[in-house]
Amino acid sequence: MFALIYVLPPALLVGFAYHYWGKLLPVESGALLALSYLIIFICKRALKKYDKEYLGTFAVKAEYYEEWVELVRYEETHTDSKGETYTEYRWEEEYHSPEYIAYTQTGDRLDISEEEYNYLKNRFGNEKFVDLARDAEETEDSKVDTDGNMYESYWPETINTLVYKYVMRRYENKTLQGMNLFSYDDLTIEEIKRHNLCEYQQKSVYSDLENSDIENLDARTEFFNCFNRKKQVKLNFIVLNSAPLSKASVYKQYWKDGKRNTLNLVLSLDSSGKIEWCFPFAWQNEAVCVEAKSWIMKQQTVSSVVKNFAELEEIIDTHHIFPDFSEYDFLKTEHSGRSIAVSAILVFILMWGGISATAPPHVQNGWKYARRSEAGNNVVHGSVCMSGGDGTSNAAPFVICTAEELANLSDQVNAGDDKQGVYYQLGRNIALSAYRETPGWIPIGSNAGNPFSGNFDGNGKIISNLVIDDFDLANAGLFGYISGGTVKNLRVDKATIVGNYGVGGVAGSIEGGSIANCCVTGSTIEGYESVGGVAGYVDNGSIVTNCYVTGGTVKGSDSIGGVAGYVDSGGIVTNCYATGEVAGINNIGGVVGFVYNSTVANSAALNNEIKRISEGKNFGRVVGYDNGGAITGNVAFKEMGIPESERGIHGALITKADAVDRDAYDTSLLHWNFGNDDANSWKWGGAAYTLPVLFWQTDTPVMPAHLQAP
Repeated sequence: MFALIYVLPPALLVGFAYHYWGKLLPVESGALLALSYLIIFICKRALKKYDKEYLGTFAVKAEYYEEWVELVRYEETHTDSKGETYTEYRWEEEYHSPEYIAYTQTGDRLDISEEEYNYLKNRFGNEKFVDLARDAEETEDSKVDTDGNMYESYWPETINTLVYKYVMRRYENKTLQGMNLFSYDDLTIEEIKRHNLCEYQQKSVYSDLENSDIENLDARTEFFNCFNRKKQVKLNFIVLNSAPLSKASVYKQYWKDGKRNTLNLVLSLDSSGKIEWCFPFAWQNEAVCVEAKSWIMKQQTVSSVVKNFAELEEIIDTHHIFPDFSEYDFLKTEHSGRSIAVSAILVFILMWGGISATAPPHVQNGWKYARRSEAGNNVVHGSVCMSGGDGTSNAAPFVICTAEELANLSDQVNAGDDKQGVYYQLGRNIALSAYRETPGWIPIGSNAGNPFSGNFDGNGKIISNLVIDDFDLANAGLFGYISGGTVKNLRVDKATIVGNYGVGGVAGSIEGGSIANCCVTGSTIEGYESVGGVAGYVDNGSIVTNCYVTGGTVKGSDSIGGVAGYVDSGGIVTNCYATGEVAGINNIGGVVGFVYNSTVANSAALNNEIKRISEGKNFGRVVGYDNGGAITGNVAFKEMGIPESERGIHGALITKADAVDRDAYDTSLLHWNFGNDDANSWKWGGAAYTLPVLFWQTDTPVMPAHLQAP
């Protein structure tokens, strides 16, 4: 890394300069190198950032000092005409205004207003007069009636008299300093309003519901935040009313994983007050999130959470990692290689500009600059690979033929053009190798505010070498967030996708849309929650049908499935199969991880193994956990390795011979439609791949080793 950052860029600059300018004198080479390192140093210093930490605490004492006049004696030394010195004394009144002060449990002194003092005085109810013996310092003609004594009140150590305060700590945050300069932007005010987000937590419970359970939860959480001295963690609840799980990921992105010492628990309650789902997030602390979520879901109601709150305190005390500020690595860590690499790139650009500007004229004129097309919807109309239409129908789609054109579509959708009613089609296979640098490919449709709502026909083509490497990214996939849109007839091959919530090979999250006749082959899909081979989060009546995933792994923490991670609120997964390894902690299934009021039907779990990463629960061959779903007509590989589990849907067990028998899919078990069009999507793979493939495929994937004939 040292050689890459500190040696290679300056050496390249000197080399290019030598090429364009001719032979350099030693002093000229030295000047270029010195200037390079100077710019690197300046860029490193410019990355210096500070962070603020707001700690929840409460008032333990209030003081009121009366206004008063102090007599101050001044000495003046003079010299008379005879050269002798003498001293004169004079007294002057010095006015002191009244002071109102509060002291907190953390030992901080806060200046407060008169109104705040009166509130504390009345709240504590034990104001005491303290004579400071300043009466003698007053003069008869003083206009101040009070003599500067003090009144003080103490917190009586009862819950109903707590008055909460917040104090701020400021420290240098070298973690932020080491971040890539080109990290994602903060949400705009318009996006905050659109998603109905509250500002970052200044109280313990935010909710769009008003009832006694919420009030009790607020009081219990505030008490915990004040007295939790062992870990000094602030606990936040956000309680929503029948909200989609995707809104939790928006909070996570908006708050950027929360402040440094917070555990945030986002809940949604159904119409009966039952907890539908829980989405926890904390800074660099996965264990406490997993345990807290598991405990919350067991409680089922907010009132039960309040009743058994001591159990949650024990979970936080056991699993939350929060050392003192002085022990944090980021207070001592040097700049990351990534930030320095950005600095080196800036050096190269600045120096290259100087070289090209001073190069001979014929060199300057020889440069050619390229940039992405800024055309409107007609991104590739008239492309050389095949003729395109006007995008108004499936018969006249816009045709996409290059990686750059596909990236243009992503740019336009993420800028707010959802492409509703617009039709696209791939004209040829596309390799996304040019977008492999971290964080990688930018998904088409970033979130619910900027979704893809158009119609995308893969036309039997292959998108290969897709790379996303951003563990903080929600909605990660070729498509990030689909709302009402369709994707069909597409193969994603050799993808490596790492995201956070809603991670899938074809789409991270989809609501009210469909994915049909698609496959993901030889790919690694990894995230924290709602992770699937085809789609991570399938919501609101969305359909994933006639799809398969083979070769590779799907891995995460919670709600992990070979085809789909979390299927919610009327979602449908049907006529699909998966063959690869699926690994996770909670709610792990060969086809779907977690099902809530949705359908998983006529699908096959042919995975070699369902793997437990660490202590967890709910592992199933077909579905890890079912909550009110319709799980019917599914089959699973009998020899699949799977952890013991209290819950989990396993389907009808089939042998290896059944798994590679066409009749099992065509007539005897699953009754899939074999043919040569969208409605009859399947055909048999053949001798080399003895499993079903999609009707448009001309080449077949690699046959999974555990299903090959001995």
